Amino acid sequence: GDDLVLDASHAAPVGATVDEQVIVGDTTSVNGAGVGINLSNTSAAAGVFEYTYDGGATGDAGIRISGADAQGTVIIQDSSCTGGTGPGIELDNAASTYTVINSTITDTGGAAVAVNGGAANLNFTGRIDQSNNAPAIDVNSGHTGVLAFNEATAAAGVIGATGGTGLQFNNADGTYQFNDAVVLGGGDAGVDVTGGSSGTFTFAASSTITNPTGNAFVVDGSNPIITYQGSITDNAGRPVVIENNTGGTELFTGTITGPDQGTSIQTNPRVEPRIA
Repeated sequence: GDDLVLDASHAAPVGATVDEQVIVGDTTSVNGAGVGINLSNTSAAAGVFEYTYDGGATGDAGIRISGADAQGTVIIQDSSCTGGTGPGIELDNAASTYTVINSTITDTGGAAVAVNGGAANLNFTGRIDQSNNAPAIDVNSGHTGVLAFNEATAAAGVIGATGGTGLQFNNADGTYQFNDAVVLGGGDAGVDVTGGSSGTFTFAASSTITNPTGNAFVVDGSNPIITYQGSITDNAGRPVVIENNTGGTELFTGTITGPDQGTSIQTNPRVEPRIA
């Protein structure tokens, strides 16, 4: 089972303002069969400090926050998640604000960060590395909040993927800010914006996508606003594919290098892709 569970029984009385906080500190979870910390349908604020999760080959997820209302804010600081079969941090139909400070997520079996629906706001400062056959970021099911990713160490970057599928957005309708380097190079690690996504996406100029096994940056069946300032090199597939969209704008300002087939842009007249 899960190592630590905080559920709806900890909610504040109706009409009350939550003024307490649950603190988890200096805790280690190794080779469990469930979730390390499971915060489910709670309106109490929580703080997780110096938490170490190693899911090994059996753990489900490092930290799962599901169904929390707008009062259930969570701070995660000086913590690490690695291994397991599921995500490092999972926000499942969550609706509050979550702050991650000076923390790392490394080689999880599922997405390093998974956001399934909801209106969660996440401010992540730290480092994400993914070499397994899984995404570094996976956002889906109509999420509408703001996700911001920042490096903790100057010039270290915030996301690195040498395997898996990189950054996946399927019906992602929020705001997604990658304020420091996202370096994708290995496996099929690229960026896919699909499934009717209407969000706003920005990527730092220090970002790179290098030779995924398929197409590097795909925008398909959506209407997002995208600003990608980094470089793209793809000698196997196409560097950029923009097709079947119903609106939105896509701006690529960095160096794009690929084989003879180059970039594919198939859009209707309302879409304004630009490769500067």
